[in-house]
Amino acid sequence: MAPILQTIASLDSRSGGTSTCTYDLVKALNASGMPTDILTLQPGSPEERMMGEDSFIHACPFDARTPLAVSRNIRRFLAGSRYSLYHTNGLWLDVNHATCAHARKTDTPC
Repeated sequence: MAPILQTIASLDSRSGGTSTCTYDLVKALNASGMPTDILTLQPGSPEERMMGEDSFIHACPFDARTPLAVSRNIRRFLAGSRYSLYHTNGLWLDVNHATCAHARKTDTPC
């Protein structure tokens, strides 16, 4: 099976909802034999703690700029990636736009 990529701006354990759901879903998909990765940013402050440190988490060095969290590191990772499906979690942030734009560019479902 070809791998899936889930993208999310942060896996901060204090965020609850989206971070928890994304992490739990990807962990379950991997356990069921569906290879799935998460792309996110490393914590941007000492108070942040990521949901996990599993091998399927690709945490780019934090470089989020502007209120939209524009990240060159996220975009670089996406540019070099080849997944069979891209899914992004969240709204209005750069990671969401960058994921959709990369999927369109590579003619990959998103």
